Amino acid sequence: MIFMIKKNFLIFITLFITSCNGITFDELLPSIRSNFVSNDIEIDDEFINSRKFSFIRITVDNRISVMSLNQILENDVFEWVGETDEKIYTFKGKIIKAVGTDFDFYLDNYESFSCEKSVANEYHYMLLKPSKAYFVQSAITEIFENECVESFQSYKLRFKGKNQYLIKRNIVYKTTQKIHPNRSKVEVDFYYK
Repeated sequence: MIFMIKKNFLIFITLFITSCNGITFDELLPSIRSNFVSNDIEIDDEFINSRKFSFIRITVDNRISVMSLNQILENDVFEWVGETDEKIYTFKGKIIKAVGTDFDFYLDNYESFSCEKSVANEYHYMLLKPSKAYFVQSAITEIFENECVESFQSYKLRFKGKNQYLIKRNIVYKTTQKIHPNRSKVEVDFYYK
């Protein structure tokens, strides 16, 4: 009963707030979903063996989905596609583009990224949702045993953090990345076939 009251109250408040001009319902929908949706997908040996292609398990804002490898593009860019046609593009484990999501963006000059050597990079970063913004993001990659850590910072948006890449046999198999200033970190588990 208490949950029902809280749920109805939350819906009422959401509708009330969205009637104001400053906030749209599309901006509130992800937070509403995260309060009510818990779709934990268990990846076990049976699930892995049932898949014919490589796939990723991606977690964004407490929502979990599985995306299949659609194709490998030029320059070793992997295109992963979800069931509602959202697309994530990765390069050596780094998320370089998102299309059809709540956090669409892309990086222009991602080719210098590497978890094989410590390097300093400068990325041209374009936010596409919720509004267009362009900025330069500086990053320093440090290599540790079985791990690569990329520290990044953009002064224009006060957007900074650390991306972690776990490596096994010279391949990134798990990563946690902050790819959008208005979203929590994205976790990706790679399952290669």
